Amino acid sequence: MSKVWIPDRSEKVPPFTEELRRLGVQLGAVGLRSVPKGPRSASATSLEEVVPGQVVETPYGPCFVVETRYHLEYTHGGFPLAELPARECPTPHLAHLTGDRRVAEQDFTSAIFFDIETTGLGIGAGMYAFMVGFGTFEKDGFCLRQYFLRDYHEEEALLYLLHQHMQNFSWWVSFNGRNFDLPILQARFTCGRQEMPLAEAPHLDLLYPARRLWRQRLKSCALSSLEAGVLGVAREGDVPGWLVPELYFDYLRYGEVQPLRQVFLHNALDILSLVALTAKADAMLRNPFGQEADHAIDLYSLGMVFESLGERHTAQCAYEKALQKRLPPEVQEQALRRLSLLYKRSGQAERAVHIWHTLQEKNKAEAYVELAKYYEHQQHDYATAAKLVSEALALDNLSAKGDCSPQALKARLARLKKKLGEGGLPMPHIESYSFGRITIDGKTYTADVLILPDGVRPGWWRKEGHKLHQEDLTEVIEARPQVLVIGTGNVGLMQVPQEVLDYLATHGIRAEVERTAAACKRYNELAQSERVAAALHLTC
Repeated sequence: MSKVWIPDRSEKVPPFTEELRRLGVQLGAVGLRSVPKGPRSASATSLEEVVPGQVVETPYGPCFVVETRYHLEYTHGGFPLAELPARECPTPHLAHLTGDRRVAEQDFTSAIFFDIETTGLGIGAGMYAFMVGFGTFEKDGFCLRQYFLRDYHEEEALLYLLHQHMQNFSWWVSFNGRNFDLPILQARFTCGRQEMPLAEAPHLDLLYPARRLWRQRLKSCALSSLEAGVLGVAREGDVPGWLVPELYFDYLRYGEVQPLRQVFLHNALDILSLVALTAKADAMLRNPFGQEADHAIDLYSLGMVFESLGERHTAQCAYEKALQKRLPPEVQEQALRRLSLLYKRSGQAERAVHIWHTLQEKNKAEAYVELAKYYEHQQHDYATAAKLVSEALALDNLSAKGDCSPQALKARLARLKKKLGEGGLPMPHIESYSFGRITIDGKTYTADVLILPDGVRPGWWRKEGHKLHQEDLTEVIEARPQVLVIGTGNVGLMQVPQEVLDYLATHGIRAEVERTAAACKRYNELAQSERVAAALHLTC
């Protein structure tokens, strides 16, 4: 049972504060004449004239409160407010995404949808919450109460009213309230030497589900971005959040009241959007294939969510529906990859292979590896598997770790060699050569290449472009071919010193040196019966 809120009045007015007042120093805005920053206005305007609120008297002084009631039929962001209480409790999926499973056991009618406006962006003891908005479902409507701090010394009364309000509810709904709003409220209660109700209550912080559901589609998951991109809400007459503290300080210093109307509107729209976003997220997770999840990228995001929850069939359907729509190329590749792995795990090998062949055409190393696994373990076609691994080794930008790293690919290739037995791997085949251009096993290269028994190494660079050095043949030595065919260029300008030939001989490698056109022909001949490599200069 929470501690009853009884403010400590033993130090109502600190001696230092009393001394300031005796000297004529004004604290806060109550009683302060309007002093505009520009030309002096003809008459001052009261807060009640600008905002339709009232002063509520408490045992600890007055507090200004604005109360706005909305019918449940009221629609914001495409959702009538009645949707949430009609659903009773949030779906467990929404609770999972927010990281608080207790949320799934709560009723929407017992929630406080809250947002605060503060004097800055920190959460320390010097940070005040000068406006606290609480939205709750009550009887036949939604009631929004905005508690406003007209003066710092009225905070005790504001906290008293917040405490009274919290007594009738059991959990929170916010946007980034876990990291910002709630810690500030707790800090204000702590500074007042009081215990805050609902400090440990269940909390649905929508920032976390929003990131999982819409981050793939939107550049930002700020509330304003979600309003525009998800709810279709365009604010009119609103004030940007970064300006709110400055407007409050202008009110305190100069009695500037008119801009506060925008601040109250800003806070109210934040809370209404919070209700609509909760309804949207909950609807998408309840029925991932309903009208609320109509965007292709949102369907992809839902697929990832359900995959993380272990609901593979739902995830598979989400990916399939997303791919039926128009996805950006990079998202399409990600969706294809994830879907192929789900097919693989569920025994739908033919569907997975079809996707891998599609990704193979885009030179995706993972597709080569998955196809190699399929041909090795499912089809027992070791030669095709080895060819795929060799082709993967020739790709650029292989990962440093995992199945697609050069180290892992070489290990896989070594294992396949053993399975192939005495015959070894099928050698790469040169299909055509012309000045600066060579085609090997259906793939064309326009830079010098090394052809090794386990595949092609494109982009072969040398210490000196037209002179061969021992250091240029490190990979050849490691591959241990029986013979190396050296192509010296279209007209034979690349020099091959005798010491290089002697170096190869010391490693048991016979060398044959020809102009590149003849070297290509000779390589294909030798590859029929020997373990051969080629070092080919394609130009001059």
